[in-house]
Amino acid sequence: MLIIPALDLKDGKLVRLEQGNFAKVTVYSENPLEIAIRWESEGAELLHIVDLDGAFEGIPKNLDLLKKIVKSIKIPVQAGGGIRTAEKIKELLNAGVKRVVIGTKACEEITWLKEVLRDFSGRVVVSLDVKEDFLATEGWIKKTSLKPQRLVKELTRLGVDTFIFTDIERDGTLKGLRVDYLAHFLAQTKIKIMVAGGVRSLEDIKVLKSLSPQGVVGVIVGKALYEKRFTLKEAMEIAK
Repeated sequence: MLIIPALDLKDGKLVRLEQGNFAKVTVYSENPLEIAIRWESEGAELLHIVDLDGAFEGIPKNLDLLKKIVKSIKIPVQAGGGIRTAEKIKELLNAGVKRVVIGTKACEEITWLKEVLRDFSGRVVVSLDVKEDFLATEGWIKKTSLKPQRLVKELTRLGVDTFIFTDIERDGTLKGLRVDYLAHFLAQTKIKIMVAGGVRSLEDIKVLKSLSPQGVVGVIVGKALYEKRFTLKEAMEIAK
């Protein structure tokens, strides 16, 4: 199981939101590149970078910074936020991003997504951003009527078996995981997921590690690391 540090970019800064609320923002660094290099030096094997401005506005806004980060480190990066065209996917991949994360467009245009999955096989990961048990889009502002299980069912038919699962209600709150909900979701879908949202302690890492046989392959951690609830090394020791 991978421990994946998260870098959320807003106005060129490293921030964290609470439950995706742009009014509840905490700035952790004026220099996200410096933090990315730090995570690499501490042993991270993958970074998760989100352009929050892009997610909200529908077009990447921190693209130059993202490219600079990717060029400055050797470990792989998965990145998303406002990626809603094949051209932008290609641009990120050409810039060195390992995997491009698709959220809003995956919910809104399944035909487009099918084409993207075909054209960029293995280089696109779908994010299931869940709010009150339904998928949310447009920077998590809009709650849809689409259940994540339904989207998963469609995409697994296309051969997709790994997703990012974000519990918006717990994201950035340090309130802990909804373990029963995660376990139930995995039992229903039989997929592999990278979990995001709610991690607050090493106990949460241990719980997710116990769910590895059910499909948890990675944990995206943001606020808990930046608030020094535990170190990356401590989390990685448990995950290994």
